[in-house]
Amino acid sequence: MSSEGPKVPNTERPRQWTAEESINFMKAAEPIIDKVADKWLKEITGYLKAKDKNARELSRLSSQHDLKLIKYSLAFLAGITGILSVLAYYKVASSDAVLYSFGALTGSVLTMMVKFRFLPYEPVEEEED
Repeated sequence: MSSEGPKVPNTERPRQWTAEESINFMKAAEPIIDKVADKWLKEITGYLKAKDKNARELSRLSSQHDLKLIKYSLAFLAGITGILSVLAYYKVASSDAVLYSFGALTGSVLTMMVKFRFLPYEPVEEEED
């Protein structure tokens, strides 16, 4: 058994780096940092390009769908209005009936367009766990 008492931890502070040592370390680490940064930069730019391309394609398809929907709706309304106008010309239907039918059909078509075009794309609320 030794009579030395409890060991006291070494209280010496580690040696500080000199400016030259710090610069040499940074110069040695620079190629590694550049390589990692280039790799990540390529990954990020590739992701952003793909995301932008997908967004543009979705926008193009959405616009194309909207134009078709508008064309078919206008053709339908023009056809019904034409038929009702011919019936009103031959006094089979009154002009009030043509006006009322045109308004009702236009409202119905616009409601369907909004329902089937815009409602499916509303954001869904996420459930909290």
